[in-house]
Amino acid sequence: MLSLLLALVAAPDTVLVGPEWLAPRLGTPGLVVLHTGTRATYDSAHVAGARHLSPGRFEVIRNGLATELPPLTLETGVEVLDRDGDLLRAYTVENGRWRLPVSYDAVDPGFIEMLVA
Repeated sequence: MLSLLLALVAAPDTVLVGPEWLAPRLGTPGLVVLHTGTRATYDSAHVAGARHLSPGRFEVIRNGLATELPPLTLETGVEVLDRDGDLLRAYTVENGRWRLPVSYDAVDPGFIEMLVA
């Protein structure tokens, strides 16, 4: 995370940095360099100290196209409501987790403050 923040501070228009930015910062405490690609390319050559990250760990294939990030919206479970909108029954999502829809303004501000702090 710090590496991303450093990259954004150094070059706010991109999260990728070049060798001229990286070279003087190698060895900076908290800086993490990620090598994305196959293990074979990592094993053949990489920046000293870089960690290997397989694209499959962050890549999602949709309609035959690879995206860099998974979907930002989470699937929510089905809710059965009565005619007044009160919850009668909720169902889990496919993996058995409870995910009910909620709006930001319906969450206690104190809870959000604890999460962000």
